[in-house]
Amino acid sequence: HVVGTSAGSDTLGATATSPAHNPDTALVIVGPGRVDPLGSWPTSVRVGDSVLVTLYSRDAATNSHHVVAATPFTLAPNANIQFVSGGVSIAVITSVTIPADAYYVQFYLKGVAAGTGSVIITGTNYQTYIPTVTVSP
Repeated sequence: HVVGTSAGSDTLGATATSPAHNPDTALVIVGPGRVDPLGSWPTSVRVGDSVLVTLYSRDAATNSHHVVAATPFTLAPNANIQFVSGGVSIAVITSVTIPADAYYVQFYLKGVAAGTGSVIITGTNYQTYIPTVTVSP
């Protein structure tokens, strides 16, 4: 596995002591990760209803990848939606964290008021993502 520690490009060289293998090089480009698309993000939701969504850690080609360390993301919704945790005690949340050695985190999107709901999702070393949803009465 190759883990990028900062944005940029680098050339990696590899050799093997076995005569059956030749030395080789590879170009590695490290850029910001992505969280789009969100899994199960709805096109619409009714006021008061909740939908389970999944935020994945993705690369530039939108392939999912495990994170090395716990990776937090901030959720900044507008007044039409909110995010809530699941379980017995449902609480409004404004951030989620993908645990170390995992590649996703799940939480609920809840419709609060009719209109267009949107959220700004940010995380260090990840592109900002702003999905929207129609909230109906």
